[in-house]
Amino acid sequence: MEDVMQQPEHQDVAEEVVRLALAEPYREALATIRQYAADRLAEGYPREELYAELDRARDLLEARRAPDEAEDPILDVMDFLVGFCSPGAKL
Repeated sequence: MEDVMQQPEHQDVAEEVVRLALAEPYREALATIRQYAADRLAEGYPREELYAELDRARDLLEARRAPDEAEDPILDVMDFLVGFCSPGAKL
């Protein structure tokens, strides 16, 4: 039952990331999405699930035929989540 309750919340995460990715140029979108991800983690959102939602956001961008560069800040935040970045950038 708990998984069913979480589904809409997860859907909202991917949708919000898409909205943020499309709302600003790369540099600003990167900072905004990174902060959004950090806030979700601080709230106890599981890291693996957040990564999956970021990946789903990429799929949503592709389905909406968004410009390829809209995906770049999402990919960078995914790297921050797994530690494929400088130590200071890791989430």
